[in-house]
Amino acid sequence: TDDAIAMDLAVCTMLGIEPIRIPTLRQAKLRHLWPTQIQYPSLSPQDVRYTGFHLPSGAVSLMSGSKNHRQQPVPTEKCTACGQCVEICPKQAIQLTGRCAVVDYSKCIACYCCHEVCPYDAIQLEYIQK
Repeated sequence: TDDAIAMDLAVCTMLGIEPIRIPTLRQAKLRHLWPTQIQYPSLSPQDVRYTGFHLPSGAVSLMSGSKNHRQQPVPTEKCTACGQCVEICPKQAIQLTGRCAVVDYSKCIACYCCHEVCPYDAIQLEYIQK
């Protein structure tokens, strides 16, 4: 499927996790983005349910966006100032200063789009101590 919310709901069903416990899915529900009907082309998530899975302790707090627990993008010396990270950042939290990207962490939402789009692997993810 090309519907990320439907995919996440299916995985929650497979793993026996209440979808509302997952912060991104909770937000999707609040914004009325949950699909009204999900079609499964072959197997239903109930048919492939995995028993014995337990959400790791602290996993939900990691996914909640707490700045104390998440990784943040850190530009490295590999940066060529190509600007792809600047273009993709949804919060305009990255600027080019000279030949390097600079992240404004007060704006950064840790979506990691910059890390994923960088063709030079110049943005690493690191835990930042607050």
